[in-house]
Amino acid sequence: DPLRRYPTAGELAEDLTRFSKGEHILAQPPTMEYLVRRWVKRRRMPLGIGAVGLVALCIAGYYFRQSEWARGRMGDLESALSDKRAVEDRHNRALAKLADAQAAFQQLVVEARQGNAKALPAGLQRVTEHVRGTLEIEKLPEAKVLEASALRWAGKRPEALAALDALLNEDPNFAPARFERARARIEEYGEKLSAARLGALTPERLLAMNGGA
Repeated sequence: DPLRRYPTAGELAEDLTRFSKGEHILAQPPTMEYLVRRWVKRRRMPLGIGAVGLVALCIAGYYFRQSEWARGRMGDLESALSDKRAVEDRHNRALAKLADAQAAFQQLVVEARQGNAKALPAGLQRVTEHVRGTLEIEKLPEAKVLEASALRWAGKRPEALAALDALLNEDPNFAPARFERARARIEEYGEKLSAARLGALTPERLLAMNGGA
């Protein structure tokens, strides 16, 4: 097509020179790719600095987020550790108070075995106070069993059984409560059996058992 040919050999040579240098040729309009490439080429230094800055900013943002996550995680761990220490401290204080209740209970048992009935109410009160102090710190079911056992030794078996029944309603498989309740029931059965035997021993039967003397 004559209209698309170069008018002169000089213009052809100039276009070839431009093409070899990567510049826009006159034979066709500049493409978008060429315009973008030329724009980037002219601003290579600022664009390079901007790209490096952007990469550095991304890296800094990543490490900042990692640092924030690590600080948050460390804070959570410290909070959990503090809560654990608080729970352990409360548990230890409850056990110390329970030890006081056990010591008062042992003294109550000694008084009961010695037949010192007058000392039993005061002994029971001491045990109850220590048990209440224990339960205020932590709800230890062992403390409730100890109180029920103290009631039994102080001659208040119905109250002891009621306390044990209430405890077993909360946890039917709590072995110490089941064992203490069984002991109370056995004692109750033994007393009823003894009373029945004594009631059956009339004066005539006593005479018969002694040979009619």
